[in-house]
Amino acid sequence: MSVFLSILAVIGKILLVILCIVLVLLLLILLVPVRYDAQGSKENDDYDLHIRITWLLHLISLKAFMKKSGENADKGLDFRIAGISPKERKEKRAAKKKANRRDQKKKKLIRLKEEDPQKYAQLKEEARARKEAKEKAAQAEMSAADANDGGTEAIDAGRSGRTAAEESYRPHRDKAGSFAAPCADERSASPEGNAASVTPDGQVHFPEEEGTSAKKAGRRRRKRRGMAGKVISLYNKMLAFLTQLPTRIPEWISDFSAKVQGIYDTIIKWTDFLGDPRLTASVAILWKDLKKILRHASPRGMTGNLHFGFEDPSTTGAVYGLFTAVQSRIGPEFELYPNFDDKEFSGEADARGRIVLGYVAVILVGALLNKKIRYTIAFFKGRKGEKNGGE
Repeated sequence: MSVFLSILAVIGKILLVILCIVLVLLLLILLVPVRYDAQGSKENDDYDLHIRITWLLHLISLKAFMKKSGENADKGLDFRIAGISPKERKEKRAAKKKANRRDQKKKKLIRLKEEDPQKYAQLKEEARARKEAKEKAAQAEMSAADANDGGTEAIDAGRSGRTAAEESYRPHRDKAGSFAAPCADERSASPEGNAASVTPDGQVHFPEEEGTSAKKAGRRRRKRRGMAGKVISLYNKMLAFLTQLPTRIPEWISDFSAKVQGIYDTIIKWTDFLGDPRLTASVAILWKDLKKILRHASPRGMTGNLHFGFEDPSTTGAVYGLFTAVQSRIGPEFELYPNFDDKEFSGEADARGRIVLGYVAVILVGALLNKKIRYTIAFFKGRKGEKNGGE
């Protein structure tokens, strides 16, 4: 019995240690702030932007950059845990495995050469033969690509709809620009070995092969049968449609009325929802919470300067007035220089801040526990369920 109790005590201590570790990790995630630092500069078309995000004394860090100088542009992303990059570690492991496989292959070949020289020579000869075969295949492909002189006539003949033999009987123009009839040898020899006739306009005609007229007659009969079959099929379809029309008209009317009723019900639901005071209250609460989060996540101070100007001077003045209103929050070390004459956007800035995830979590949990917001969420969930059920 005492052994059983001692085992239970050990298990309880282990569970307690695990629970304490989980609580410590949860508190670290919620209470240790996530810090960020952003630096950027822009002049003409060149820009340089660097962003760094760290947590828990740089235990986890994320760096990103984008820059452009002239025609050269570059961007990158670097994620590290305790100073170790998972991507670099994975690449090193892959390179190490590749090197190990290469070394093992070399050792295996050396051992084979010492133990069985005849087999080693045979394998070496086979490898050399494969290499030579690949080289010969590549040379054959290159020679086939270059040797297209014999196929150009056939390609041109195919484009014109004639055979290569018929192309050789095509009438040619003389120096005056008129068609010249083929010579006697050309007229007496056709692709089939029969005599060829030449029309006054210079076109060459070959006599039809035996049986061509019978083939054409057979094609005409099959074509007439096919057209008759299509007409009969179309008639049967039209007859079936007209026969089922009296029963389909009531179905179409009922489906159309059901769709109209569904659209009307949807409009009524959305009208009631948009006019519900709980929606207005939930939007106000969410807007208030969003401003709290943005105020908490905004930079604690910014340094730098910005020269800006728009095509419309009134727009430039409106932006400068907005900056003056929020300058106390941004910080006095960030200066803005408006340009009311030309369009411009250049400068440099450095912003640093922090975000406590516990503070954001408290705001979000409070919003989710609000009855008015839960009513809004339930409405959208019901709409999504209706759509999924309809599908």
